[in-house]
Amino acid sequence: MQDNLDVLVFATANDVRDLESEQFRIGRFSYIHFVDLPTKDDRQEIFRVHLSKRALKPEDFDLDVLAEKSEQFSGAEIEGAVKDAVLEAFIDGDRAAKTKDIIAAIGSITPTAEMMKTKIDEIRDWAKNNIKGSRTASIVQNAASVTGARVLEI
Repeated sequence: MQDNLDVLVFATANDVRDLESEQFRIGRFSYIHFVDLPTKDDRQEIFRVHLSKRALKPEDFDLDVLAEKSEQFSGAEIEGAVKDAVLEAFIDGDRAAKTKDIIAAIGSITPTAEMMKTKIDEIRDWAKNNIKGSRTASIVQNAASVTGARVLEI
């Protein structure tokens, strides 16, 4: 006989305002949290992950500058900037990407948060008024680590 194991399920939605009211009823979900765009520290960690995935050493990059330049970027947009920089460096002579390559790639990306500013601001306002505190990704990560869960959304 197998021991009972605790299970933690995370469900995500880009705009929870589009969900049916039945999905918000008490008992459906234990907690509903709003996770905003990554903080500067979060963005540095996301760069570390995506640089490492491409066999690049994060310590060879100015992560502070990259995090500053990528304000309002989602994790997917950061990944896209790293991928673009690696490709451009390869095309430019089969060399390893550098900080300047990623900065150039960042400059060529218009973050969704900028394109959809009005809608995102509306979602943030809705979350402030309807959800018990809006959360950053790092706060959710810390809460998950207390329970032994692992959150990975990059």
